[in-house]
Amino acid sequence: MFKRSESSEKITTIIGQGTKLEGMLEATGIIRVDGFVQGKIVTPGNVIVGEEGRVNAEIEAGNLIIMGEITGNVVIRNTLELKKGGFLRGDICSAKVIVEEDSFFDGKCLMTDPGNPSKKREKKERVKDKDLS
Repeated sequence: MFKRSESSEKITTIIGQGTKLEGMLEATGIIRVDGFVQGKIVTPGNVIVGEEGRVNAEIEAGNLIIMGEITGNVVIRNTLELKKGGFLRGDICSAKVIVEEDSFFDGKCLMTDPGNPSKKREKKERVKDKDLS
């Protein structure tokens, strides 16, 4: 959703190829993962998982672009983009989801209203009620 040229100028945290991080990663800006992260990623900004990026973690972010692989649940305030060749195995909670052809998604998807958090809770409760029946 945000332009690649703009995002590359403002990236504040990079997990490069050959780098492995285990634990909690919290940042305020854009995070780009081209290595491996296991644990949890939290930022009000954006997360970009590059083609070589591998993430086995929960993610909470403003926006998420997936070109690599993620295994874990994601909560995205605005837009999740699953690009061609991207892989996501886990549940999505996001206001907007864009899934390109030749990508992979295995999980549940809950669409939220970013302008009204109470609707978000109501929708989650309805989904839970449906799962129980």
